Amino acid sequence: MRITGAVIVCICCIFLGILLCREEKGRIKTLDEILFVMRHIRDEIWTRRTPTEVIFSSVCSPRLSQLGFYEILKKENDLYSAAHICGIKGEELAFIKEFSEKIGKTDAENQKGEFDYIISKTEEYVNNLRRELPKKQKLNVTLPVFFGVLFVIIFL
Repeated sequence: MRITGAVIVCICCIFLGILLCREEKGRIKTLDEILFVMRHIRDEIWTRRTPTEVIFSSVCSPRLSQLGFYEILKKENDLYSAAHICGIKGEELAFIKEFSEKIGKTDAENQKGEFDYIISKTEEYVNNLRRELPKKQKLNVTLPVFFGVLFVIIFL
């Protein structure tokens, strides 16, 4: 009976580590799609001079659709509000806020330069996350397993 309990605790800890790894991968995928949206907005403003309401209703990506991002974006007409309501947090939200604040503030040429700067900062941030991902994945699996084994040893 004790062995079965120990095995179940270890398996649960392994699954917890796997879920943490998926969350990190999902975060990077969400950032990639946010970058796609930022580039789309930049290109629409720069090349076609499209009004923001039309831009917000024309963009779509799968992961952000699952979060309900586009429905909120169409209602709010604000990139930052949509991201905040969908639960995007941390530094990602700071990049979106900075980008959102630049929309419609100056002419298209100046906006393109500001957008390019923000997009490049965001891309650099995402690339750093990608480089750190293998280390984080290893840590996300190792720590729960370690604590699970420790828990089993203490209570056996």
